[in-house]
Amino acid sequence: MLVIGDPDLGSNHSLSQLPGAREEAEKVVEEIQRFQKISADVEFDREIDAYIGERIECATLRDLIQRGGYDIIHFSGHAIFDKDEPSSSGWLLSDGLLTALEIRSTLAETDTPPWLVYANACGASMDAETRGYPRDVSGLATAFVNSGVAAYIGPMWPIQDGVASTIGVSFYRELLQERRTLGTALWKAKRKAREQIFDDPDRVESWSSLAADLGFGWASSVLYGDSTATVLQLLSTSGTTRPPLDRKAYRRLRTRTSSNREAVEPKQGSTLREAEFAALSGPQMARITTARRSALRDAEVSLDLVEQNGVRFWRKVDPYVSERIDPNHAVSATPIDGRRGAGSSARLLGRWLLGNVEGGLAEAYDRNTVEEERLVRVDSNAVIHGMDGDSVGGAEKGILLLCHGTFSSTAAVAIELGGEFFAWAYQHYRLVLGFDHWTLSQTPGENAKRLFDFLKPIVQTGERVDAIGHSRGGLVLRAIAQDPNDANRRQIFRRVALVTCPNQGTPLAQPGNWGSAADLFVNWLQIDPTGVAGKLAGFLAQLVARGIQTGVPGLAAMDPGSRSEATSLLYQLSGWRPEVTTRFGVVALDYLAGRDAEKTLDLARQKLVEAAADAFFQAPNDLVVDVRSHWQLALPSDANPLGPLLEPGDVLALAGGVAPAVDFPANVSPFQHLDGIHHTNVFESIQVRDFLQKFLLAGATK
Repeated sequence: MLVIGDPDLGSNHSLSQLPGAREEAEKVVEEIQRFQKISADVEFDREIDAYIGERIECATLRDLIQRGGYDIIHFSGHAIFDKDEPSSSGWLLSDGLLTALEIRSTLAETDTPPWLVYANACGASMDAETRGYPRDVSGLATAFVNSGVAAYIGPMWPIQDGVASTIGVSFYRELLQERRTLGTALWKAKRKAREQIFDDPDRVESWSSLAADLGFGWASSVLYGDSTATVLQLLSTSGTTRPPLDRKAYRRLRTRTSSNREAVEPKQGSTLREAEFAALSGPQMARITTARRSALRDAEVSLDLVEQNGVRFWRKVDPYVSERIDPNHAVSATPIDGRRGAGSSARLLGRWLLGNVEGGLAEAYDRNTVEEERLVRVDSNAVIHGMDGDSVGGAEKGILLLCHGTFSSTAAVAIELGGEFFAWAYQHYRLVLGFDHWTLSQTPGENAKRLFDFLKPIVQTGERVDAIGHSRGGLVLRAIAQDPNDANRRQIFRRVALVTCPNQGTPLAQPGNWGSAADLFVNWLQIDPTGVAGKLAGFLAQLVARGIQTGVPGLAAMDPGSRSEATSLLYQLSGWRPEVTTRFGVVALDYLAGRDAEKTLDLARQKLVEAAADAFFQAPNDLVVDVRSHWQLALPSDANPLGPLLEPGDVLALAGGVAPAVDFPANVSPFQHLDGIHHTNVFESIQVRDFLQKFLLAGATK
């Protein structure tokens, strides 16, 4: 936050200093500091930069605004309004007037305008006892709001000094501590000021202050922009966009209060924010900095990430059009806290320039995730190694194989399972392997052929091989275990655990849904530490922006529409053949926002994603796959609701809440109530790890 109060005008200036404006700024800082002490459940940048009674020049303030380091700017001091030329109106700083025109041009050079600007700015024609405000602040308000600021607050007519301070301080208390909307916070602050005026007969300080009170000065503050926004919605997205300020470029700033002086320093960017940008920025996506925006050529296409009412979405920008990549606005149509995203002001969070694609976008993303397709060895500490010197123990102990999902790797799965799981595994298997493979440019069937070729020289005669397939990796394993033409391939796996596998496909794989999916994943990114959601969001957004609907065989294979095509993998896997000897187990999961989230903001984000996913799937889901697709390996019947490939005891059903909404078959084991577990963090669940151990060892030779 940036607070400017009564800038030092110098001894030779014709206008006097404003002690009331200085006191107001000090009280605002105190209110923010009070909020910081009682808000341990909210994540936000706690730095305050303050110029109170100090010298601040126009160039300095313009530079601070352009660097985009502040969510809130509070200004109390002199302002001058030019009724003939509103764009020449402005704030009076130490070296002159910072005009609305200059503010507009400054904001045009930043990707990150402030969320809120509160200007208690007095005019030059009033005396020392009365704060005089311009009767029309449209010049300044327009400069800020039309440049991406969500809300601007300023008075419309004269207002008494103490009343202005009461409104300003009360506003921040209502906004931050009570967490009200901008509109409600301002209304309550004005109401408090009115009550103080009319309930205290000794309040009149002079005839001029009486005139101001009778002129309804308490009612003069007006909000321009989005009155429905809350500070939680700001905090849910602002972190992504704040670049660090250069410490060497600015002196240490002093926050002055009536009782002490506290040193603070400029705001800094955080690792999490850069991690989000890194996850979203895939091949042929160049993040555009402020300096490069002005150099954007007409022929180039860019992707904008925009936030509106707490919801993020993608927008394509080219020389001819600027439009959302999801024409149905599926994610933003989700009610958030009783309101809808389309009703608030939009904020630009980031922009990427799309370069030329050489060799295929899907293959480029695959190589970024997994450099080459190969088998790797996982040791008892969950560390990844090459295959040299791989054998441990005898053939009687067998092999455990891991097969990862889209935009993942063996290393990512190993981290989630943890060292204790692999210490257990080496008590029962001679070797734990992982299959690193490409998931976008190759189909699961093509992956399966390559995997089998890798395994043939390693698996000893008669040796049992068990496997865990996460997400799409389960389809790779099933393509081997259910191969209709090769008995050798069908017999290689003894047991296969399918963890949140899209056995019936997923609507996210359908080209018509890619825009909505990209919007869903970019919101999920905020609560997904693996980064998979960010990679999927950036990739799908690129596909839509470039008009690509084919050339991604890894996704096409999971299109539910392909189940009716006799040559498709989903069609071939949906039938039952008596020659299939592999025993399958399933982990099925319905996501519910975690009630025990450590931070209030974390829970708000989780609920946002949950609501968006439910609206997209129109069915219980784990944020990527419909729950029914987890357990429906083959067509069910009345006699066997699970189908012929599963037994009731081989299904772990995870669902959040006391009364889960999932319609599982009646013969499935009882629910394990679990909140906050979703598609990419499923292995963090102790229930999942316990189930995998019990299922894999069932019937094994000790």
